[in-house]
Formats: sequence, C-alpha cells, structure tokens
Amino acid sequence: MHYRSDSGNTKKSLPTDGVYYIVDEPMLIDTEKEVLIGTTAEKVIRTAAEIYEVDPLHPTLITGYPVIGQFYSFYIYGETTDIFAIAPYSMIFQCREPEKNSDYLAQAKLASQPKLVWFIPEAFTYKGSRFPTPEEERINVYSAIGRGAKGIWYYVYDKEIGYPANKALEEEIGKINRQLQMLKEYIVISEPVSFSKVMIEKVTPYTLLCGDRAIILILVNNDYQSNFKQDQIPFSCNPKQNFEVCLEIPRWLKVKQVKEIWQGGREVPYLFDEGGHLLLSIENFDITKQFLIVVERR
Repeated sequence: MHYRSDSGNTKKSLPTDGVYYIVDEPMLIDTEKEVLIGTTAEKVIRTAAEIYEVDPLHPTLITGYPVIGQFYSFYIYGETTDIFAIAPYSMIFQCREPEKNSDYLAQAKLASQPKLVWFIPEAFTYKGSRFPTPEEERINVYSAIGRGAKGIWYYVYDKEIGYPANKALEEEIGKINRQLQMLKEYIVISEPVSFSKVMIEKVTPYTLLCGDRAIILILVNNDYQSNFKQDQIPFSCNPKQNFEVCLEIPRWLKVKQVKEIWQGGREVPYLFDEGGHLLLSIENFDITKQFLIVVERR
C-alpha cells in the first residue's frame, strides 16, 4: 500500500501480509540541474517512524534505483525502511548482461543489512527495447537470489508493456515462481556463503546457508551472449556437460538428502570425498540448476 500521512491508511486497511510502500525511488536526481527530485533519507526515516507508532507489525518499504548507474545512494537510503527493494534495470537501460544486476543487489545488501533486500527484475519493454528473454529472466532472478535477495517483485504486470504481453516470458516467470515457492521457507533464513566450487569454466555457483536446516546451491551458466540490437539474435548460450560441483559442508552439519528443484523436486545421488566435501555430478546443464541440500546438526 502506498502510504500517505494524511490518509489514515494504516493497520485497519492493510492485509496481514501487506507492507507500507513509502516512496518510489527517493534518490532520483535531475542530472542537468543537479538537484534531488525524490525525497531525503531524513524524511523517509520520519515517515517510517510515524507508521511504526501506529502499526508496529507491518513492514515499511522503499524502492531504489542506481542513479546514473552508481550505487552510492544505496548507502544513504538502504537502512531507512524495513525492506529495501532495488530495481537496477541494467539490461533495459544499459544493455548489460542479466547477471550484472546482481552486482547492484550485493551492494544493496551491504548497505541495508541486517534489513531485507528485495530484487525487482525487469520484465517489460521500454521505448521499443526488446523484452528480456526467458533465459535472461531466469539468470536475472537466480543470480540475485544467490547474492542475498529475500524477495522477487517483477516489473511490470501490464498487458501492453509488461510480461503478460510476452507469452514466453510470462510462462518462464511462472516456472521460476513455482521453484521459488519450493525454496521460500529456506530463502528467508538464508545467508550467502562461499561453500562451493565448480570443476568447469563459466559456471557460477551460489551457496546459501539456511541455518541448520538446509543449504541451497544455485548454478548459473554464464557462457552466453545477450544482444540488444534489432538485427541480432537476442540470446545464445553454450550448454555444459559432465562436470562436478564440490561443496564444503560445515563440520557441525550432517547431510540428510539432496534434491534438485525442478518439477516437484527429485532426489539426486551424491558422494563425499576424503576431505568430507559433498560432490555432485552434473551431466547436462543449460541455464540454471537449483539444489536443496537438507541437513541436520550432528
């Protein structure tokens, strides 16, 4: 819910899972006049405090955009609300590869921790730009989750410029969301850690430690090319085959089960080497793979 201090729209009209959306991109500036056209961090803090006095149960939120491609503003606004939702949009506005958006996510996490960061992947067309391909959207989302995003908020649901206007993209978002639903109870308690490595080039492993309940492993194939000119193939990727992933399991945890998160989830075999590292063999790999490693305390 967009919050207005003079509207009285607190608590009584907010659903159980609702948030107070204080302001959209308060850090925007007029680059020619070099003046702020958003609002100050001080005002955001005052508004959040005003909401908390009336309703301490529901969180507050602002969205953030990296002004002129920089993330310095994250360190000004990142801690002002309970949730900081960032919208880099570097594919649409800067013609950058989709996983580059996660660089901004990582900075936003540093700027706002221990508060939550949500990621807003672009799922729209702007002034004739092409839509993200389904593969790019998948890379976009899972790279952000792998670097600490606690929520995904696609922009935009619009039948003309948003993902409902692109059937393939909408279907892929549905697939991604079904997978995330299988992981959500673990993602919300997770923290990125450097527990994994792959035995092949151009595959990025992300590892999330989920307390003493699980470890999430995300693999992203970054051997691809995104093109943004109209006469070029939008996206091409080189699949990978027959490689191993090695995970260092903390000594106080014992592995119970390993599941690949795909269609309903399936249990996969694994091995341990002499040093106690968990080994997974990957036969075929296109864009991403997601694994849930269920653990318990020793």
